[in-house]
Amino acid sequence: MSQGSCEKRALPWGILLGAAAGGIATWMLRERRERARAPRIDPERLREAMPEREAKAVAYTRIRYATFFLEEALGLGLLLAMQRQGRPLRLREWAERHTASPGLRDALFTSSLLTLSSVITLPFSFVSGHLVERAFGLSRQSALSWMADAAKGLAISLGIAVPATAGLYAIIRRSPQGWWLWGAGASSLLTVALTHIAPVVIDPLFFRYRPLRDQALRERLVDLARRAGVPVVGVFEAEYSRKTTKANAYLTGVGSTRRIVLTDTLLQGYTHDEIAVVLAHELGHHHFGHLRAGIVLGGVGTLVGFAIADGVLTRAGSRPGYTGKGDIATLPSLALFLGLASTVLMPAGNALSRVWERQCDRFALGMTGQPDAFIGVMRKLAAQNLADPAPSALIEALLYDHPSIGNRILMALRWETQRAEHPK
Repeated sequence: MSQGSCEKRALPWGILLGAAAGGIATWMLRERRERARAPRIDPERLREAMPEREAKAVAYTRIRYATFFLEEALGLGLLLAMQRQGRPLRLREWAERHTASPGLRDALFTSSLLTLSSVITLPFSFVSGHLVERAFGLSRQSALSWMADAAKGLAISLGIAVPATAGLYAIIRRSPQGWWLWGAGASSLLTVALTHIAPVVIDPLFFRYRPLRDQALRERLVDLARRAGVPVVGVFEAEYSRKTTKANAYLTGVGSTRRIVLTDTLLQGYTHDEIAVVLAHELGHHHFGHLRAGIVLGGVGTLVGFAIADGVLTRAGSRPGYTGKGDIATLPSLALFLGLASTVLMPAGNALSRVWERQCDRFALGMTGQPDAFIGVMRKLAAQNLADPAPSALIEALLYDHPSIGNRILMALRWETQRAEHPK
């Protein structure tokens, strides 16, 4: 292999690794600057606010870390093994025997590949997603209910991935030089469409949703949204308690479907002050435009990823038995590249997410002026969701898309101390 060829192969990974390293370095420098500027917190206040590291929570989170890395390795290893054994060519030939239509052939190939991968990884998913959760008392689902949700998830994946992939490969064959530009545009439009319909079409397939029933709480939350300058698009409660003991709150949807969701497991065990803090955090995402920014950044990332993937498809399509980059048999190569790129860039994406979450935490404190309620929420979430309040800095940098519970409490204490030192 020539030196130029090696350099071309290494360039995409150099770009990805550089972006990931840059994201981590930026986050670490930001953390160091914040610590240097932070006011001194009363040690006694710090001790009473910070939750203990429970052995059960530490054990659970370590198992979650292990299963995450194993699941990533299993998925990528499966794609690599399929290519080594020539499975994509055989699968394409099988699809061609059943239809002469390129679009139907690509759809049949994609659906077969996705279904086969899901079946192979199902035992591992069942252990990590059901048995582990049951063992730690976090799941109330029966095995049958979990399987039903897994089947729904596969059906949704097929309904989205099959036409999207068939469409992408049609674009590649029609425009082999500029497909990545058209493909990224179509992918961004699909992302916006899915974000719009998810709260009203997809999410209700797994949980029941209804408008928040507590009228006093609802009026308080609507007033909070008004003071935050955020148009009220709906506050809903989700019936999580039938399936899990975990509590959550999130902002979902876009445009006319944008809404704030509070799980019933959150509503049952938290005070109105604590729930107001949670809502204020979610309103922060709207206030700062994080959802729009995420869609834009995702579109840019897809554009860059597809541009780099053009070289991957060109090499894959030039191998014996392949008909070019528009051959559907190159799909596992594309999926492997995008999967590896996603894994490599995950720390950078998580670093940005933590910055946004920290923004929303400060916004919530500023809106409510209740650091005690904020700290109460964090302590309860740590206990209820078995979160490790103090993971190692490396684990937090690599895997956490939110600051750790301990760091969020520390931020609230700094905010409280700063307010006491510099009252308005």
